[in-house]
Amino acid sequence: MLVVYICYFSSITTLLTIILFGLKHFILLLSQMNVLLNEIFFLVQCHTLDFLLQVCLGMDQWLNACIAIERTLMIIQGTKVNRNRSVKAVKVAIMILLIVTATSYVPDPIYRHVIKEENDFDDIKRTWCIVNYLASIRIYNYVIHIFHIIGPFLINLISVIILLKVKAQQQSILHPNKTYKQLLIEQFQELKHLIIGPIVLVILTLPRLTIIFLSKCMQSSDGDFL
Repeated sequence: MLVVYICYFSSITTLLTIILFGLKHFILLLSQMNVLLNEIFFLVQCHTLDFLLQVCLGMDQWLNACIAIERTLMIIQGTKVNRNRSVKAVKVAIMILLIVTATSYVPDPIYRHVIKEENDFDDIKRTWCIVNYLASIRIYNYVIHIFHIIGPFLINLISVIILLKVKAQQQSILHPNKTYKQLLIEQFQELKHLIIGPIVLVILTLPRLTIIFLSKCMQSSDGDFL
């Protein structure tokens, strides 16, 4: 039940991520077509949209880690789990995760601003939402993004290792004729999808990390850097 509860919040963050990403693409397209001209709206979305998108991505990673922890605790504790107390603990944990994740990304909206680029060749004015970090904040930004990716991955990995050992010990009671090593191999074959999943998630986040680390200024037609 608790895993389902956490999965419910994870599905919400995933849905919000898709909506925010689509909205960001839609706003960018309209602004470059000079259809969206409301400066206040563009300023507000510049300071909030990317921030909310990063928070949702970070929350989704940590909620997956929470699912791994809860799954392992259920195997270890079994029927000893106090459901009501556990539900309250999950709610508190999710609120703490949300606050910590959102706080860690606070520098992003602070250092974002809107600029207008005028093209002398076709007289088209383009509006851009850019972020310009100080050197120290840029390093902090790198560390935070790595932390929100590697942290949940390590938690998933450690949880699976503990789960393998606990299940192997439980099976050793039912199958005393088998060695502990054989039982570990059997459990690994049964639960290998729990290891493959986090690895795939990390691989899928590599393009985002690459963009963050390799992003650089783009020179506009009038010589300014965006």
